[in-house]
Amino acid sequence: MMNKGLEVIEPPICFALSPDEIDVLVHPQSIIHGMVEFSDRSVVAQLGSPDMRTPIAHCLGWPDRNHRAGRQARSRQDRPAYV
Repeated sequence: MMNKGLEVIEPPICFALSPDEIDVLVHPQSIIHGMVEFSDRSVVAQLGSPDMRTPIAHCLGWPDRNHRAGRQARSRQDRPAYV
């Protein structure tokens, strides 16, 4: 949960936002990694597998992409649930 603190600290520095413009949400399935709401109220989300293999492989392979890193077996738990 420490990374949630960074998610509040980084946007004001990187994007000139005030802390009041940032909401931190915890997605129980850990599939939604980030969402941006635009002025027209549309939302774009970044979704991914709920483990760190893909982001670690991305960092280790930079600037190239490791195309095998994201190929993990998908289970029913890897699908977002809507309430």
